[in-house]
Amino acid sequence: MAMDPHTRLLTAAAREHLRPLGLVQKGRSRKWLDDHGWFVTGVEFQPSGWSKGSYLNVGAHFLWQWGGFFSYDLGYRVEGFASYESDAQFAPEADRLAASAAREVELLRRRLPDPSAVARVITLPPRGHGWPYYHYAVSLGLSGKARRAARTFREIAEAADDDRDWALVVQEQCSRFAGLVKDPPAFREAIDELIADQRAALKLPALGRVLSG
Repeated sequence: MAMDPHTRLLTAAAREHLRPLGLVQKGRSRKWLDDHGWFVTGVEFQPSGWSKGSYLNVGAHFLWQWGGFFSYDLGYRVEGFASYESDAQFAPEADRLAASAAREVELLRRRLPDPSAVARVITLPPRGHGWPYYHYAVSLGLSGKARRAARTFREIAEAADDDRDWALVVQEQCSRFAGLVKDPPAFREAIDELIADQRAALKLPALGRVLSG
């Protein structure tokens, strides 16, 4: 099936700006991935349900979670909606979006040289639990800051007041990690297992041990 004109222009622009950086297109979709083993940056030229054109979302997904869902854990909406009116009008817009995506990808690469960087760059909301705090705690644990990591894991587990299945899994996992983080090799191995499982669920290439290999 032939691509819509605006999708064709976005794909061409992404190939020019993102492929040289090593990003891989996800099938024939408007999504591109920058895989770093323990995290993957997603670039999405997001369509609108009402008009032809595209938003631009770029963000890092930390793979030490579960469920097989891609989330923007650091970053998200980069550019507002660029509408398509004609090929001549939209071609420079597509190029602008792809160039903006490339800049964001390179910025995230600089901000996330290793797992210890997450604790420094992630924004923590006022409430002391939730996914940002989980990523913060994992990063602390992988940085050798076991005491602070254990305290954060305990706070997440004890603050949970949600009885939905996924929230109970978070609580259980954080309770486990609060003790396990005091054994760095065992903690790294457990995080490696999560990463491997999440990579498989997201249909990313198997890499074996990313952190403790």
